[in-house]
Amino acid sequence: MVTASTTVTRAALQNAERVLRQWHSDTSSHGGGSGGSSRPSSRSSTRSATSQAQSDTSAASLRLWEGPNVNVDAYLQALDSIQSVIDTCESGRYGGSSSEAAEMLHRAKWFAAAARPWLEQGFWYVLKAHSKPLEPEAVYQAATKSRTGGSSGGGSVGGRGSKGGSDGGPYLMQPQAALQVREVARRMVQAGLGQTCLETYRAVRRQALDRTLEQLAAGQFRPEDMGGVRWEALEERVKAWMQFARLAVRVVLLAERRLCDSVFQGQGNLSEMCFHEVAASAVRFIFAFAEAFALDKRLPERLFSMLDLFEIMSSIQGDFNAACKGDGPCTSLRDDFGLVVTRLGVAISAILSEFENGIERDSSDIPATATIHGLTRYVVNYLILLYEYRDSLTRLLKKGDDAAAGKIHKLVASKKKGGGSGRDGSGRDVGRRESSLGTPSTSSGSELSGSGEGSETEDSESEEEEARRREQARREAREGFRGKGVPEYEVLAVKVVWKLQVLEGNLQGKARQYRDPAQGEVFLLNNIHYMARKVKESDLRVVVGDDWVRRQAALVRQHASEYLRFCFSRLTYTLRVDPSTQLHKSTLKEKFKAFNLVLEEIHRDQTRWLVNPGPLRDELRLAVKQRVLAPYTDFYLAYKHVMESSRHPGKYLRHDPVEVNEMILDLFVGYQGH
Repeated sequence: MVTASTTVTRAALQNAERVLRQWHSDTSSHGGGSGGSSRPSSRSSTRSATSQAQSDTSAASLRLWEGPNVNVDAYLQALDSIQSVIDTCESGRYGGSSSEAAEMLHRAKWFAAAARPWLEQGFWYVLKAHSKPLEPEAVYQAATKSRTGGSSGGGSVGGRGSKGGSDGGPYLMQPQAALQVREVARRMVQAGLGQTCLETYRAVRRQALDRTLEQLAAGQFRPEDMGGVRWEALEERVKAWMQFARLAVRVVLLAERRLCDSVFQGQGNLSEMCFHEVAASAVRFIFAFAEAFALDKRLPERLFSMLDLFEIMSSIQGDFNAACKGDGPCTSLRDDFGLVVTRLGVAISAILSEFENGIERDSSDIPATATIHGLTRYVVNYLILLYEYRDSLTRLLKKGDDAAAGKIHKLVASKKKGGGSGRDGSGRDVGRRESSLGTPSTSSGSELSGSGEGSETEDSESEEEEARRREQARREAREGFRGKGVPEYEVLAVKVVWKLQVLEGNLQGKARQYRDPAQGEVFLLNNIHYMARKVKESDLRVVVGDDWVRRQAALVRQHASEYLRFCFSRLTYTLRVDPSTQLHKSTLKEKFKAFNLVLEEIHRDQTRWLVNPGPLRDELRLAVKQRVLAPYTDFYLAYKHVMESSRHPGKYLRHDPVEVNEMILDLFVGYQGH
């Protein structure tokens, strides 16, 4: 019985056969095989013809894809018709006889099999022809367009050269070509060629993506070159890499994922699988530099570049996750990204810890002038610069070093268990590395340095006691500064204040090296005043709070009082008299001689001490005047006439009050003469 559906099915098969025979005969006439134009009459001939079709040369099959786009569409529509006939016959919906249905199914399957090599070659041809690496100029233009009005992202599926798509991203493929790739990919999946489709897409697009990134990087970010590069040059490379990473993720990777999603639209998780295959090596290439930097020498001068890397990684993480979305294989790419971020965080924490240890261990020479020590300048300015990274540091410090190290261990262990090489296949312990901390030289050429390695024979009880002491000091710092600064920066405030306390402890030890206790007090008030002033004048005050600044000011006053006590108690003692007793001329002579001797010694020594010009030096001189000048003036005027009546009065009245005032004004100028 012939039904309408039977007639439609026959006509569909005949039309499809005509199109396919025409295409295959066209390619055969240009050097291909001869099996495409005649229809087989038996299953044995089907196997022979299929084998012949699959062995056609790529040159012949590629002729199919060089014609007008409408012909390609007709070819794909013919394949759809063939597949429809197969479905109809296999489901029993064909209205004709069973023998006729078997014959039609046999013919349809033969043509479907014969078309597979053309599908495979067509997919490769269209994909290869339109998968050119992006020039760096195209990437820059896309990024600029995104910043100046185009929407964020970068994944148009069509276009040419450096022009961008409607979404602000660069064109990776011409629109019509992208549509052809999508349509051919869909037919390949329907024909059971999904694995071949994935492998072809991976090979072609990975080559284009890798070349795009290589051109964008311009050979600047090879981890193996890091060891032999001067720090200044390496610092410039860090800045260049930050720009490269932004472009690579926000423009290139996002564009690649959007192209992948477009090509494999409606194909389940094939899009994610293909993107993972294409982008895995690119992701390793992009972030190899940052990871190598995190695992390299952990020096204090590298901390700020390390923080820059941490911040740029944090800023692009959302875009990276969007490019690597999915719960399948792309999870490993996001894990790789997170591992780099974690390693940077661990390195930052390690540098901060070593920086603190270096402050505590510093044994550089004390300045002969009792002026501000190079260590003080270095540490305070270092901490002030840290404020620029307050948000990142606060996030890191809240997480804690142990959590970060634990995450690294977990991620590395999972990679080893899964057989992946990761990016640390050498077996290095990434959680702990030797480091060396260095500061700029002080006036004596000293360095702040240390490896952080303790002696293996160190007494364990002493270590435990030291740990308890440090923890108690930290707890006191935390409680003392809780709520005094901005609350969200409390954890950072504790770290900063503790490092300032460690610095102060080191300075106190240095002050004890001066033979003259008064000079040690001047050294301390110089350095503590510098600390307080710099913090007060900087944004770091927001973190540590006003209470800390006030306490430092009180310490300066305390050390000034100690200086006056050590230095001028002896001087003023020479002027003391008992009003109830009569002073003999010989006693007065001894008092004037003693005063002159001590005053001249103070003048000789303390003109070499240096307190920088400004309010501190003025206030210190004023305090000296108040302590010395008034009592000396009274004493001088009271007994001047007695000394003038003696022989050689100039021997005793060597300095009148005006001259004493001038001598006080000579103090703290840092005079270097003999």
